[in-house]
Amino acid sequence: MTMTINDDVVKIRREAQRKIDFINEVIKRVEVAGEDDPEFYSKRKKVWLNPFPLHSWDEQRRWLKDLKKKKIIGNFEEDQDCFYLIRPIKMLLYKERQKLMDLVAPPKKSDEEIFSTAPTRRHKKDLLYVQDLKPEIEIKGLAGYSDGTIRYQGEMIEMRSQIKDLCRLFMDHPNRMLTRDDIQDAIINADRRKSTPRITIAKYVSELHNLLKLHFKKDVIFNQKQEGWYFKP
Repeated sequence: MTMTINDDVVKIRREAQRKIDFINEVIKRVEVAGEDDPEFYSKRKKVWLNPFPLHSWDEQRRWLKDLKKKKIIGNFEEDQDCFYLIRPIKMLLYKERQKLMDLVAPPKKSDEEIFSTAPTRRHKKDLLYVQDLKPEIEIKGLAGYSDGTIRYQGEMIEMRSQIKDLCRLFMDHPNRMLTRDDIQDAIINADRRKSTPRITIAKYVSELHNLLKLHFKKDVIFNQKQEGWYFKP
């Protein structure tokens, strides 16, 4: 019985690792598309994806159907030698990848749990954790790491999950205005978007603004009248 359970766990984790490899490739294509076309995210354009050589076409089609079902991508189309992803949402791709990574290697205790009761002024030992981490994105000392944490000059900033998503969204679009709709589409689950009050987005931005101001020692998120906000570190 134990052997059967262990075999099932191994199979589940192998499948999760294969999905992680696939999602990493999707994220790369989305990031390249965003760099090539500044309006890619706002206009929700298509992005092409070559079939991953280590996985079957049917397997990748199944994974794309799963991403569509979870509303991580709007849809996808098939050509003779590639897929076209429609309206991929990078923040949700990050979330899905993290879920799979936790499945492959369940975290014993996150940095946030370790330091949840620590004072605002961090000890030097907090900075040592960064040595084993790789930043996925970094702007003027503010970095998003592969373990899901956000840090400024190596010091972890404690944030709620949606505030982390919002911070990454601003980091992905420095010096570009993001509207309420842009933010809502990126960080609010599809089934909750219609019921989420518009003021909620403003509160999220205000919370992030205050957190970053504390570390940068200056304002880095600015309001553009009633149109939206932009991040200028």
